[in-house]
Amino acid sequence: MSHKNKIGQIVQNVKPIVSNDFQPKIWQNGHMSESNEQMLFENALCARVKTLREGKGWTAEQMAIALGIPADRYRKYEVRSPLPQYLIPRFAAVVDRSIEFILTGHEKKTLNLQHKTPSKISA
Repeated sequence: MSHKNKIGQIVQNVKPIVSNDFQPKIWQNGHMSESNEQMLFENALCARVKTLREGKGWTAEQMAIALGIPADRYRKYEVRSPLPQYLIPRFAAVVDRSIEFILTGHEKKTLNLQHKTPSKISA
């Protein structure tokens, strides 16, 4: 048997074992949905950061200066890495939005409680 044929047989015998060994463990313990939710949250946060900066009419460099960080670091917060926790309040103040909006994309609904006098009850 040639050397080439031996390698082919070894690969055929080992392939199922190796393939199973390298299956993502994430599928086995049910964390896929958590990881997927985390990824969706991070992507949405990055997009929201960019949209809010653009809505202000600022460049990424201007926002970086306002936040006190290097421009290349700020740019990654719009593309691949979520804004770190310590920068969120500062960013929210700069774009004049709530922290809740920065994180969720939704503002907390406030109740408009105007003082109304009760109508007179007829006797």
